[in-house]
Amino acid sequence: MNKIFKDSFWLVFGTALGTLLTFLTQVLLTRSFNVEEYGSYITAMNLINLLAVFVSFGAGDFLVKIFGEEGRFAYRWIKPNFLLLSYTLVFSLIIVIILILFSQFNGDTKYLLLFLIPNIILQGLLPLVIAVFQIEQNYKKVALYNFVIYLVRFLGVFIAIIFFDHIIYIGLLTCILSFISIYLFIKILYRLNTKSILLPSFEYKKRKENPSFFNTLRNSAPYGLAAIFYFIYYQSDIILLSFFKGEEIAGYYNVAFTLISLVYLIPNLIFGKLFLPKLHFWVHHNPKMVKKLYKKSNLIMLFTGLLSVIFIIVSAEFLISVVFGEKYIMSAQLLIILSLCIPFRFLYAVSGAIMSTENRIYSKVKQQGMTAVLNITLNFIFIPLIGVYGAVYSTILCELFLFILLWNGSRKYIKLIV
Repeated sequence: MNKIFKDSFWLVFGTALGTLLTFLTQVLLTRSFNVEEYGSYITAMNLINLLAVFVSFGAGDFLVKIFGEEGRFAYRWIKPNFLLLSYTLVFSLIIVIILILFSQFNGDTKYLLLFLIPNIILQGLLPLVIAVFQIEQNYKKVALYNFVIYLVRFLGVFIAIIFFDHIIYIGLLTCILSFISIYLFIKILYRLNTKSILLPSFEYKKRKENPSFFNTLRNSAPYGLAAIFYFIYYQSDIILLSFFKGEEIAGYYNVAFTLISLVYLIPNLIFGKLFLPKLHFWVHHNPKMVKKLYKKSNLIMLFTGLLSVIFIIVSAEFLISVVFGEKYIMSAQLLIILSLCIPFRFLYAVSGAIMSTENRIYSKVKQQGMTAVLNITLNFIFIPLIGVYGAVYSTILCELFLFILLWNGSRKYIKLIV
């Protein structure tokens, strides 16, 4: 119990610092630039985030899973995983170059995309770095290295505003800071190559065969596709708003969505970082613990989610005006409506983590793929018709849809293994 408390403390502490920097970054951006310039930055950063998901392509989650199953014998997967990483990186770089040359985004957005290319690499390596420390159950370092991403973004914005006061310099400074951080990340990942990860003491079944590249791709693909589908319905609203209605409208929406995203960090942190490695182990060696976690967590998450909704409804206008400024006050109404998503997100964080174990990940990928298709379809229909509210309503419907799918799938799985 003491270890769980300590692990939780470091994850919560790291997330709190990251949340604070995220707030400060958004506040600096909204108060230092006009709405269109702010929209250019968040449009470029969301495209970078999407491409970074392609780079990692589920490698981090797969390594956590395979080390939980095979222990030290999982090192046989490292070489083909690095090969896959090199291919996905090249693919992502080609996509960003195409966007810069041929997309209809404004000039600021395209220059930011160019300078933020190293940040794609940095974010792509992050899941692998986090996986190393998750495997070691060193959650202090999980929090520390996860914090690096927030710090790089904050310093890029802060230094640019203090010394240059132009949106493009944010991209240039973030580029430099990303290169420095990439060097630190590579030093950590070298431990995978030297087989120097500290593993839990347990007698694992010996494996001899060396997996091929295509075998690695097949096993990583569910996690990679899950992350891509997740991002599509989670962030594609902003990209499509920029495409259909311009960067300014996307800026208003992102202010509201930023606050909702910070609330989402709570369940994502608990079940995506703290309990996921334990779930991979429990599914194979102690399935009753999975059922116990499921029952207790659902009640806690529902209660916490409803409290969060009440808080946002009461304080939305105050939060927006004080933190981001009166020019973003229209975002308050968007924030109130988006808060209806919170209970669904809190509840399916539990189910989603359980559905990430063993072969259930394939079902989860299908469910997230269906949600991503629904999200894009609804956005293409609603955004041209009712603008920013189309993105809001699409998000709520997709959160409800995914909650139903994951909740039903996890209940059936628990009955199967217990």
